Amino acid sequence: MWLACTDTHPPLTTISHQDYLVRLADEASLIELSGLIFAYYSRTGDHSAASSVALVHVEHIYYKHDTMSTAVQKAHAFNKKWGRLADIHPSCTSKMVKVPESERDASKTHPAAFFGYPQVEFTAVNSADKLHELCQFIYKHGDERTKSRALLCCVFHHALHDRFYKARDLFLISHIQDVVDKVDTTTQILYNRVLAALGLSAFRAGLIHKAHDCLSGICSGRPLQVKELLAQGQARWPDKDPEQERIERRRQMPYHMHVNPDLLDCCFLTCAMLLEMPQIAKGNGPGAGTISKTFRKFFQGYNRQVFTGPPENTRERVMAASKALLEGDWKEGCNHILGMDVWSLLPNEGGEKVKAMLYDRIKDEAVRVHLLKDGASAYSSISLEHLCEAFDMNAVTIRRIVSKMIFNRELSAAWDDDTLVLQKVESTPLQQLSVRVSEKVAMLVESNERLLDPLNGGHMFGGRDEWQDNRGGRRNWQDDNRRGGNRFSKSGASGRGDYQRHHGGGGDRRHHGGGRGGNY
Repeated sequence: MWLACTDTHPPLTTISHQDYLVRLADEASLIELSGLIFAYYSRTGDHSAASSVALVHVEHIYYKHDTMSTAVQKAHAFNKKWGRLADIHPSCTSKMVKVPESERDASKTHPAAFFGYPQVEFTAVNSADKLHELCQFIYKHGDERTKSRALLCCVFHHALHDRFYKARDLFLISHIQDVVDKVDTTTQILYNRVLAALGLSAFRAGLIHKAHDCLSGICSGRPLQVKELLAQGQARWPDKDPEQERIERRRQMPYHMHVNPDLLDCCFLTCAMLLEMPQIAKGNGPGAGTISKTFRKFFQGYNRQVFTGPPENTRERVMAASKALLEGDWKEGCNHILGMDVWSLLPNEGGEKVKAMLYDRIKDEAVRVHLLKDGASAYSSISLEHLCEAFDMNAVTIRRIVSKMIFNRELSAAWDDDTLVLQKVESTPLQQLSVRVSEKVAMLVESNERLLDPLNGGHMFGGRDEWQDNRGGRRNWQDDNRRGGNRFSKSGASGRGDYQRHHGGGGDRRHHGGGRGGNY
Protein backbone atom coordinates (compact mmCIF):
# COMPACT_ATOMS: atom_id res chain seq x y z
CA MET A 1 0.00 0.00 0.00
CA TRP A 2 1.39 3.34 -1.00
CA LEU A 3 0.25 6.75 0.19
CA ALA A 4 0.65 8.02 -3.36
CA CYS A 5 -1.43 5.39 -5.12
CA THR A 6 -4.25 3.42 -3.52
CA ASP A 7 -6.68 1.09 -5.19
CA THR A 8 -9.51 3.64 -5.23
CA HIS A 9 -7.62 6.85 -6.03
CA PRO A 10 -5.53 8.04 -8.98
CA PRO A 11 -1.76 8.47 -8.62
CA LEU A 12 -0.79 11.42 -6.50
CA THR A 13 1.36 12.89 -9.28
CA THR A 14 -1.71 13.44 -11.49
CA ILE A 15 -3.64 15.75 -9.17
CA SER A 16 -3.10 19.41 -8.49
CA HIS A 17 -0.33 20.81 -6.37
CA GLN A 18 -2.59 21.90 -3.52
CA ASP A 19 -4.36 18.55 -3.35
CA TYR A 20 -0.96 16.88 -3.35
CA LEU A 21 0.14 18.88 -0.29
CA VAL A 22 -3.14 18.31 1.53
CA ARG A 23 -2.93 14.59 1.00
CA LEU A 24 0.75 14.48 1.89
CA ALA A 25 -0.05 16.10 5.23
CA ASP A 26 -2.27 13.11 6.03
CA GLU A 27 0.69 10.73 5.90
CA ALA A 28 1.53 11.36 9.55
CA SER A 29 -2.04 10.42 10.51
CA LEU A 30 -1.72 7.23 8.46
CA ILE A 31 1.53 6.36 10.24
CA GLU A 32 -0.12 6.91 13.63
CA LEU A 33 -3.10 4.81 12.60
CA SER A 34 -0.88 2.00 11.34
CA GLY A 35 0.89 1.98 14.70
CA LEU A 36 -2.42 1.52 16.52
CA ILE A 37 -3.53 -1.26 14.15
CA PHE A 38 -0.15 -2.97 14.55
CA ALA A 39 -0.51 -2.87 18.34
CA TYR A 40 -4.03 -4.36 18.06
CA TYR A 41 -3.02 -7.26 15.81
CA SER A 42 0.04 -7.96 17.98
CA ARG A 43 -2.17 -8.04 21.06
CA THR A 44 -4.68 -10.43 19.45
CA GLY A 45 -1.93 -12.74 18.16
CA ASP A 46 -2.57 -12.22 14.42
CA HIS A 47 1.10 -11.91 13.52
CA SER A 48 0.57 -12.27 9.77
CA ALA A 49 -1.71 -9.24 9.60
CA ALA A 50 0.53 -7.37 12.05
CA SER A 51 3.56 -7.88 9.82
CA SER A 52 1.63 -6.53 6.80
CA VAL A 53 0.64 -3.42 8.76
CA ALA A 54 4.21 -3.07 10.01
CA LEU A 55 5.42 -3.05 6.40
CA VAL A 56 2.99 -0.21 5.63
CA HIS A 57 4.50 1.71 8.54
CA VAL A 58 8.04 0.98 7.36
CA GLU A 59 7.34 2.05 3.78
CA HIS A 60 6.15 5.46 4.97
CA ILE A 61 9.17 6.29 7.13
CA TYR A 62 12.21 4.65 5.49
CA TYR A 63 12.86 7.40 2.92
CA LYS A 64 12.85 10.31 5.40
CA HIS A 65 15.99 11.76 6.90
CA ASP A 66 15.94 12.22 10.67
CA THR A 67 15.69 15.99 10.32
CA MET A 68 12.67 15.67 8.05
CA SER A 69 11.09 13.01 10.23
CA THR A 70 11.36 15.22 13.32
CA ALA A 71 9.81 18.17 11.48
CA VAL A 72 6.90 16.02 10.28
CA GLN A 73 6.26 14.69 13.77
CA LYS A 74 6.27 18.21 15.20
CA ALA A 75 3.83 19.44 12.54
CA HIS A 76 1.54 16.48 13.22
CA ALA A 77 1.55 17.15 16.97
CA PHE A 78 0.75 20.81 16.26
CA ASN A 79 -2.18 19.87 13.99
CA LYS A 80 -3.59 17.49 16.60
CA LYS A 81 -3.59 20.18 19.29
CA TRP A 82 -4.36 23.39 17.40
CA GLY A 83 -5.57 22.29 13.97
CA ARG A 84 -4.22 23.49 10.65
CA LEU A 85 -2.09 26.60 10.81
CA ALA A 86 -4.12 28.19 7.99
CA ASP A 87 -7.31 27.90 10.10
CA ILE A 88 -5.86 29.68 13.17
CA HIS A 89 -6.77 33.32 13.68
CA PRO A 90 -4.02 35.66 12.40
CA SER A 91 -3.75 37.25 15.84
CA CYS A 92 -2.48 33.95 17.22
CA THR A 93 0.28 33.64 14.65
CA SER A 94 1.85 37.02 15.38
CA LYS A 95 5.20 37.46 17.13
CA MET A 96 3.55 38.54 20.36
CA VAL A 97 4.46 36.71 23.55
CA LYS A 98 1.96 35.51 26.12
CA VAL A 99 0.18 38.49 27.78
CA PRO A 100 -0.07 38.34 31.61
CA GLU A 101 -3.65 37.99 32.88
CA SER A 102 -3.50 41.34 34.70
CA GLU A 103 -2.57 43.19 31.49
CA ARG A 104 -5.13 41.66 29.16
CA ASP A 105 -7.32 44.31 27.60
CA ALA A 106 -9.70 43.19 24.86
CA SER A 107 -10.18 46.80 23.73
CA LYS A 108 -6.50 47.05 22.77
CA THR A 109 -5.50 43.49 21.93
CA HIS A 110 -7.44 40.74 20.23
CA PRO A 111 -8.29 37.99 22.75
CA ALA A 112 -6.79 35.40 20.44
CA ALA A 113 -3.36 36.96 21.01
CA PHE A 114 -3.47 36.72 24.82
CA PHE A 115 -1.67 33.36 24.84
CA GLY A 116 0.90 34.25 22.17
CA TYR A 117 2.01 31.97 19.39
CA PRO A 118 0.62 28.43 19.75
CA GLN A 119 3.21 26.05 21.15
CA VAL A 120 3.31 22.30 21.31
CA GLU A 121 5.48 19.89 23.28
CA PHE A 122 6.24 16.51 21.81
CA THR A 123 8.81 13.75 22.09
CA ALA A 124 10.37 12.85 18.76
CA VAL A 125 10.44 9.15 17.91
CA ASN A 126 13.83 7.90 16.78
CA SER A 127 13.13 6.70 13.25
CA ALA A 128 16.12 4.33 13.18
CA ASP A 129 15.04 2.55 16.36
CA LYS A 130 11.43 2.38 15.23
CA LEU A 131 12.43 1.01 11.83
CA HIS A 132 14.67 -1.60 13.45
CA GLU A 133 11.89 -2.71 15.81
CA LEU A 134 9.36 -3.10 12.99
CA CYS A 135 11.80 -4.89 10.71
CA GLN A 136 12.74 -7.37 13.41
CA PHE A 137 9.07 -8.22 13.84
CA ILE A 138 8.64 -8.63 10.07
CA TYR A 139 11.72 -10.87 9.82
CA LYS A 140 10.19 -13.13 12.47
CA HIS A 141 6.55 -13.30 11.33
CA GLY A 142 6.30 -11.99 7.75
CA ASP A 143 6.24 -13.81 4.43
CA GLU A 144 9.10 -13.73 1.92
CA ARG A 145 7.91 -10.65 0.02
CA THR A 146 7.33 -8.71 3.22
CA LYS A 147 10.77 -9.65 4.54
CA SER A 148 12.49 -8.63 1.30
CA ARG A 149 10.79 -5.24 1.19
CA ALA A 150 11.46 -4.57 4.86
CA LEU A 151 15.13 -5.39 4.43
CA LEU A 152 15.46 -3.12 1.39
CA CYS A 153 13.76 -0.28 3.27
CA CYS A 154 16.17 -0.75 6.17
CA VAL A 155 19.17 -0.68 3.81
CA PHE A 156 17.85 2.49 2.16
CA HIS A 157 17.44 4.19 5.55
CA HIS A 158 20.99 3.31 6.62
CA ALA A 159 22.37 4.58 3.31
CA LEU A 160 20.38 7.81 3.58
CA HIS A 161 22.03 8.53 6.95
CA ASP A 162 25.56 7.82 5.64
CA ARG A 163 25.88 4.48 7.38
CA PHE A 164 27.26 2.94 4.22
CA TYR A 165 29.13 -0.04 5.64
CA LYS A 166 26.19 -1.08 7.80
CA ALA A 167 23.84 -0.80 4.82
CA ARG A 168 26.26 -2.67 2.57
CA ASP A 169 26.75 -5.54 5.01
CA LEU A 170 23.01 -5.92 5.55
CA PHE A 171 22.45 -5.85 1.79
CA LEU A 172 25.07 -8.48 0.98
CA ILE A 173 24.53 -10.84 3.90
CA SER A 174 20.85 -11.17 2.97
CA HIS A 175 21.73 -12.40 -0.58
CA ILE A 176 18.62 -10.63 -1.85
CA GLN A 177 20.49 -9.94 -5.09
CA ASP A 178 20.28 -13.67 -5.90
CA VAL A 179 16.48 -13.68 -6.06
CA VAL A 180 15.65 -10.15 -7.16
CA ASP A 181 14.83 -11.33 -10.69
CA LYS A 182 12.06 -13.54 -9.29
CA VAL A 183 10.25 -10.97 -7.14
CA ASP A 184 7.41 -8.66 -8.16
CA THR A 185 7.97 -5.44 -10.10
CA THR A 186 7.42 -3.04 -7.19
CA THR A 187 10.07 -4.84 -5.15
CA GLN A 188 12.49 -4.62 -8.10
CA ILE A 189 11.83 -0.87 -8.25
CA LEU A 190 12.63 -0.64 -4.54
CA TYR A 191 15.80 -2.67 -5.20
CA ASN A 192 16.90 -0.14 -7.83
CA ARG A 193 16.22 2.71 -5.41
CA VAL A 194 18.38 0.99 -2.80
CA LEU A 195 21.25 0.65 -5.30
CA ALA A 196 20.99 4.38 -6.04
CA ALA A 197 20.93 5.21 -2.31
CA LEU A 198 23.98 3.01 -1.67
CA GLY A 199 25.85 4.73 -4.49
CA LEU A 200 25.06 8.19 -3.14
CA SER A 201 26.02 7.11 0.38
CA ALA A 202 29.38 5.76 -0.83
CA PHE A 203 29.96 8.96 -2.80
CA ARG A 204 29.30 11.17 0.22
CA ALA A 205 31.76 9.02 2.19
CA GLY A 206 34.45 9.50 -0.48
CA LEU A 207 34.40 5.84 -1.59
CA ILE A 208 34.66 6.57 -5.30
CA HIS A 209 35.18 2.98 -6.52
CA LYS A 210 32.23 1.65 -4.52
CA ALA A 211 29.99 4.52 -5.57
CA HIS A 212 30.80 3.90 -9.23
CA ASP A 213 30.08 0.18 -8.86
CA CYS A 214 26.67 0.86 -7.31
CA LEU A 215 25.61 3.57 -9.75
CA SER A 216 26.90 2.00 -12.98
CA GLY A 217 23.96 -0.39 -13.25
CA ILE A 218 21.47 2.48 -12.88
CA CYS A 219 23.11 5.38 -14.72
CA SER A 220 24.81 3.71 -17.68
CA GLY A 221 21.81 4.00 -20.00
CA ARG A 222 19.69 6.78 -21.39
CA PRO A 223 18.56 9.62 -19.07
CA LEU A 224 14.96 8.43 -19.39
CA GLN A 225 16.06 4.90 -18.53
CA VAL A 226 17.22 6.09 -15.10
CA LYS A 227 13.76 7.48 -14.42
CA GLU A 228 12.15 4.26 -15.62
CA LEU A 229 14.30 2.09 -13.36
CA LEU A 230 13.42 4.22 -10.35
CA ALA A 231 9.73 4.52 -11.38
CA GLN A 232 10.04 8.28 -11.73
CA GLY A 233 9.01 8.52 -15.38
CA GLN A 234 7.61 6.52 -18.27
CA ALA A 235 8.82 5.83 -21.79
CA ARG A 236 6.18 6.41 -24.45
CA TRP A 237 5.89 3.91 -27.28
CA PRO A 238 3.40 4.17 -30.11
CA ASP A 239 2.24 0.56 -29.78
CA LYS A 240 2.10 0.41 -25.98
CA ASP A 241 -0.97 -1.26 -24.59
CA PRO A 242 -3.19 1.28 -22.73
CA GLU A 243 -3.79 -1.22 -19.94
CA GLN A 244 -0.02 -1.76 -19.52
CA GLU A 245 0.54 1.99 -19.53
CA ARG A 246 -2.09 2.44 -16.83
CA ILE A 247 -0.44 -0.24 -14.69
CA GLU A 248 2.96 1.39 -15.09
CA ARG A 249 1.52 4.79 -14.22
CA ARG A 250 0.18 3.41 -10.95
CA ARG A 251 3.66 2.09 -10.11
CA GLN A 252 5.21 5.57 -10.30
CA MET A 253 6.77 6.88 -7.11
CA PRO A 254 5.25 10.09 -5.68
CA TYR A 255 7.29 13.22 -6.19
CA HIS A 256 8.35 13.65 -2.56
CA MET A 257 10.01 10.19 -2.66
CA HIS A 258 12.02 10.80 -5.84
CA VAL A 259 15.77 10.35 -6.01
CA ASN A 260 17.03 13.33 -8.01
CA PRO A 261 18.24 11.99 -11.40
CA ASP A 262 20.56 14.98 -11.94
CA LEU A 263 22.31 14.22 -8.66
CA LEU A 264 22.67 10.55 -9.63
CA ASP A 265 24.06 11.44 -13.05
CA CYS A 266 26.46 13.98 -11.55
CA CYS A 267 27.80 11.56 -8.93
CA PHE A 268 28.18 8.74 -11.45
CA LEU A 269 30.01 10.86 -14.04
CA THR A 270 32.22 12.44 -11.38
CA CYS A 271 33.22 9.00 -10.09
CA ALA A 272 33.87 7.82 -13.64
CA MET A 273 35.99 10.91 -14.32
CA LEU A 274 38.18 10.34 -11.26
CA LEU A 275 38.66 6.68 -12.19
CA GLU A 276 39.03 7.05 -15.96
CA MET A 277 41.34 10.05 -16.32
CA PRO A 278 44.47 8.18 -15.10
CA GLN A 279 43.58 5.33 -17.48
CA ILE A 280 43.20 7.75 -20.38
CA ALA A 281 46.51 9.39 -19.45
CA LYS A 282 48.25 6.02 -19.65
CA GLY A 283 47.26 5.67 -23.31
CA ASN A 284 48.31 2.26 -24.60
CA GLY A 285 50.94 1.79 -21.93
CA PRO A 286 51.10 -1.13 -19.51
CA GLY A 287 48.21 -1.30 -17.09
CA ALA A 288 45.93 0.81 -19.26
CA GLY A 289 42.32 -0.26 -19.42
CA THR A 290 38.73 0.92 -19.50
CA ILE A 291 36.67 1.22 -16.35
CA SER A 292 33.59 3.01 -17.67
CA LYS A 293 32.72 2.71 -21.35
CA THR A 294 29.82 5.10 -20.82
CA PHE A 295 32.19 7.86 -19.72
CA ARG A 296 34.61 7.06 -22.55
CA LYS A 297 31.81 7.40 -25.09
CA PHE A 298 30.71 10.76 -23.70
CA PHE A 299 34.27 12.05 -23.47
CA GLN A 300 35.18 11.01 -27.02
CA GLY A 301 32.03 12.63 -28.35
CA TYR A 302 32.82 15.82 -26.45
CA ASN A 303 36.35 15.94 -27.86
CA ARG A 304 35.09 15.42 -31.42
CA GLN A 305 33.04 18.60 -31.32
CA VAL A 306 34.30 21.26 -33.72
CA PHE A 307 33.15 24.09 -31.48
CA THR A 308 32.85 23.65 -27.73
CA GLY A 309 30.79 26.31 -26.02
CA PRO A 310 30.39 26.94 -22.30
CA PRO A 311 28.96 23.90 -20.48
CA GLU A 312 25.20 24.11 -20.02
CA ASN A 313 24.29 20.94 -18.13
CA THR A 314 25.75 18.44 -15.70
CA ARG A 315 27.25 16.15 -18.31
CA GLU A 316 28.95 18.97 -20.20
CA ARG A 317 30.39 20.35 -16.97
CA VAL A 318 31.93 17.01 -16.08
CA MET A 319 33.29 16.59 -19.62
CA ALA A 320 34.77 20.10 -19.54
CA ALA A 321 36.37 19.35 -16.17
CA SER A 322 37.80 16.09 -17.55
CA LYS A 323 39.33 17.88 -20.53
CA ALA A 324 40.85 20.55 -18.29
CA LEU A 325 42.22 17.85 -15.99
CA LEU A 326 43.82 16.04 -18.91
CA GLU A 327 45.43 19.29 -20.05
CA GLY A 328 46.91 19.91 -16.59
CA ASP A 329 44.57 22.74 -15.52
CA TRP A 330 43.23 21.24 -12.31
CA LYS A 331 41.93 24.58 -11.03
CA GLU A 332 39.56 24.96 -13.96
CA GLY A 333 38.46 21.36 -13.46
CA CYS A 334 37.66 22.08 -9.81
CA ASN A 335 35.68 25.18 -10.80
CA HIS A 336 33.56 23.16 -13.21
CA ILE A 337 32.84 20.37 -10.73
CA LEU A 338 32.43 22.40 -7.56
CA GLY A 339 30.41 25.12 -9.30
CA MET A 340 27.42 22.87 -9.98
CA ASP A 341 24.23 23.67 -8.08
CA VAL A 342 23.35 20.00 -7.75
CA TRP A 343 25.50 19.64 -4.63
CA SER A 344 22.97 21.70 -2.68
CA LEU A 345 20.57 18.74 -2.96
CA LEU A 346 22.64 16.64 -0.56
CA PRO A 347 20.92 16.43 2.85
CA ASN A 348 22.16 17.74 6.18
CA GLU A 349 24.63 20.26 4.70
CA GLY A 350 26.43 17.45 2.95
CA GLY A 351 27.21 19.64 -0.05
CA GLU A 352 30.10 21.47 1.62
CA LYS A 353 31.64 18.21 2.87
CA VAL A 354 31.39 16.67 -0.59
CA LYS A 355 32.95 19.73 -2.20
CA ALA A 356 35.90 19.57 0.20
CA MET A 357 36.32 15.87 -0.53
CA LEU A 358 36.14 16.40 -4.30
CA TYR A 359 38.63 19.26 -4.16
CA ASP A 360 41.22 16.96 -2.59
CA ARG A 361 40.41 14.01 -4.86
CA ILE A 362 40.64 16.09 -8.02
CA LYS A 363 44.07 17.36 -6.99
CA ASP A 364 45.20 13.80 -6.24
CA GLU A 365 44.09 12.59 -9.67
CA ALA A 366 45.60 15.67 -11.29
CA VAL A 367 49.01 14.66 -9.90
CA ARG A 368 48.60 11.14 -11.26
CA VAL A 369 47.43 12.35 -14.68
CA HIS A 370 50.33 14.79 -14.90
CA LEU A 371 52.93 12.14 -14.09
CA LEU A 372 51.38 9.47 -16.30
CA LYS A 373 50.81 11.70 -19.31
CA ASP A 374 53.76 14.10 -19.27
CA GLY A 375 56.12 12.58 -16.71
CA ALA A 376 58.82 10.54 -18.40
CA SER A 377 58.22 12.06 -21.84
CA ALA A 378 58.81 15.65 -20.68
CA TYR A 379 61.01 15.35 -17.58
CA SER A 380 64.05 13.40 -16.50
CA SER A 381 63.52 14.50 -12.90
CA ILE A 382 61.02 16.61 -10.96
CA SER A 383 61.63 18.28 -7.64
CA LEU A 384 59.18 17.71 -4.83
CA GLU A 385 58.93 21.45 -4.28
CA HIS A 386 57.80 21.98 -7.87
CA LEU A 387 55.00 19.44 -7.52
CA CYS A 388 53.88 21.00 -4.24
CA GLU A 389 53.69 24.46 -5.81
CA ALA A 390 52.01 23.27 -8.99
CA PHE A 391 49.21 21.38 -7.25
CA ASP A 392 48.93 23.34 -3.99
CA MET A 393 49.62 20.28 -1.85
CA ASN A 394 51.95 19.46 1.01
CA ALA A 395 55.02 17.29 0.57
CA VAL A 396 53.63 14.38 2.60
CA THR A 397 50.60 14.01 0.32
CA ILE A 398 52.69 14.24 -2.85
CA ARG A 399 55.07 11.57 -1.56
CA ARG A 400 52.17 9.31 -0.65
CA ILE A 401 50.59 9.58 -4.12
CA VAL A 402 53.83 9.09 -6.05
CA SER A 403 55.08 6.26 -3.84
CA LYS A 404 51.80 4.41 -4.29
CA MET A 405 52.11 4.80 -8.08
CA ILE A 406 55.64 3.41 -7.96
CA PHE A 407 54.55 0.50 -5.76
CA ASN A 408 51.69 -0.36 -8.14
CA ARG A 409 54.09 -0.17 -11.11
CA GLU A 410 52.15 2.63 -12.70
CA LEU A 411 55.21 4.87 -12.76
CA SER A 412 58.85 3.97 -13.46
CA ALA A 413 60.62 6.32 -11.08
CA ALA A 414 62.53 6.52 -7.81
CA TRP A 415 63.00 9.08 -5.05
CA ASP A 416 66.40 10.71 -4.61
CA ASP A 417 65.92 12.76 -1.45
CA ASP A 418 63.46 15.48 -2.55
CA THR A 419 63.78 14.75 -6.27
CA LEU A 420 61.74 12.31 -8.30
CA VAL A 421 63.95 10.66 -10.94
CA LEU A 422 61.88 9.40 -13.87
CA GLN A 423 62.84 6.54 -16.16
CA LYS A 424 61.55 6.53 -19.70
CA VAL A 425 60.18 3.08 -20.45
CA GLU A 426 58.61 2.43 -23.83
CA SER A 427 56.38 -0.50 -24.61
CA THR A 428 57.95 -3.17 -26.77
CA PRO A 429 56.29 -4.04 -30.10
CA LEU A 430 55.19 -7.34 -28.58
CA GLN A 431 53.47 -5.54 -25.69
CA GLN A 432 51.71 -3.17 -28.08
CA LEU A 433 50.48 -6.08 -30.18
CA SER A 434 49.31 -7.87 -27.05
CA VAL A 435 47.23 -4.87 -26.04
CA ARG A 436 45.65 -4.67 -29.49
CA VAL A 437 44.88 -8.39 -29.52
CA SER A 438 43.30 -8.22 -26.06
CA GLU A 439 41.07 -5.34 -27.17
CA LYS A 440 39.93 -7.26 -30.26
CA VAL A 441 39.25 -10.39 -28.22
CA ALA A 442 37.18 -8.34 -25.77
CA MET A 443 35.13 -6.91 -28.64
CA LEU A 444 34.67 -10.42 -30.07
CA VAL A 445 33.44 -11.78 -26.72
CA GLU A 446 31.00 -8.89 -26.37
CA SER A 447 29.58 -9.42 -29.87
CA ASN A 448 29.19 -13.16 -29.25
CA GLU A 449 27.30 -12.50 -26.04
CA ARG A 450 24.92 -10.18 -27.86
CA LEU A 451 24.30 -12.86 -30.49
CA LEU A 452 23.55 -15.45 -27.80
CA ASP A 453 21.23 -13.12 -25.88
CA PRO A 454 18.13 -13.56 -28.14
CA LEU A 455 18.59 -17.33 -28.06
CA ASN A 456 18.18 -17.24 -24.30
CA GLY A 457 15.06 -15.10 -24.45
CA GLY A 458 16.86 -11.88 -23.58
CA HIS A 459 16.95 -12.76 -19.86
CA MET A 460 20.54 -13.70 -19.11
CA PHE A 461 20.72 -12.70 -15.48
CA GLY A 462 24.35 -12.51 -14.51
CA GLY A 463 26.71 -14.78 -16.39
CA ARG A 464 29.32 -13.45 -18.76
CA ASP A 465 27.23 -10.44 -19.64
CA GLU A 466 27.84 -9.23 -16.11
CA TRP A 467 31.58 -9.84 -16.49
CA GLN A 468 31.80 -7.49 -19.48
CA ASP A 469 30.31 -4.74 -17.29
CA ASN A 470 33.62 -4.73 -15.42
CA ARG A 471 35.05 -3.21 -18.57
CA GLY A 472 32.32 -0.62 -18.55
CA GLY A 473 30.06 -2.32 -21.12
CA ARG A 474 26.33 -2.36 -20.78
CA ARG A 475 24.08 -4.48 -22.88
CA ASN A 476 21.24 -2.67 -24.64
CA TRP A 477 17.71 -3.65 -23.92
CA GLN A 478 15.87 -5.63 -26.52
CA ASP A 479 12.80 -4.14 -28.18
CA ASP A 480 10.57 -6.89 -26.84
CA ASN A 481 11.65 -6.00 -23.30
CA ARG A 482 10.92 -2.33 -23.96
CA ARG A 483 7.43 -2.86 -25.30
CA GLY A 484 6.35 -5.51 -22.86
CA GLY A 485 7.48 -7.81 -20.16
CA ASN A 486 9.35 -6.76 -17.06
CA ARG A 487 11.97 -4.07 -17.61
CA PHE A 488 12.67 -3.69 -13.93
CA SER A 489 13.67 -7.34 -13.60
CA LYS A 490 16.36 -6.93 -16.25
CA SER A 491 17.70 -3.75 -14.73
CA GLY A 492 17.56 -5.07 -11.20
CA ALA A 493 19.61 -8.09 -12.15
CA SER A 494 22.15 -5.97 -13.98
CA GLY A 495 22.57 -3.61 -11.07
CA ARG A 496 22.79 -6.55 -8.72
CA GLY A 497 25.48 -8.13 -10.83
CA ASP A 498 27.65 -5.02 -10.75
CA TYR A 499 27.45 -4.64 -7.00
CA GLN A 500 27.73 -8.33 -6.18
CA ARG A 501 30.64 -8.81 -8.55
CA HIS A 502 32.75 -6.16 -6.90
CA HIS A 503 31.49 -6.39 -3.35
CA GLY A 504 29.89 -9.76 -2.76
CA GLY A 505 31.65 -12.82 -1.60
CA GLY A 506 30.93 -16.44 -2.04
CA GLY A 507 31.32 -18.86 -4.84
CA ASP A 508 30.92 -18.47 -8.56
CA ARG A 509 27.15 -18.02 -8.97
CA ARG A 510 27.39 -17.28 -12.66
CA HIS A 511 23.73 -17.61 -13.48
CA HIS A 512 22.62 -15.30 -10.70
CA GLY A 513 25.02 -12.40 -10.95
CA GLY A 514 27.20 -13.66 -8.14
CA GLY A 515 30.70 -12.52 -7.49
CA ARG A 516 33.90 -14.43 -8.02
CA GLY A 517 35.31 -13.57 -4.63
CA GLY A 518 34.61 -10.35 -2.76
CA ASN A 519 36.82 -7.32 -2.45
CA TYR A 520 35.70 -6.76 1.10
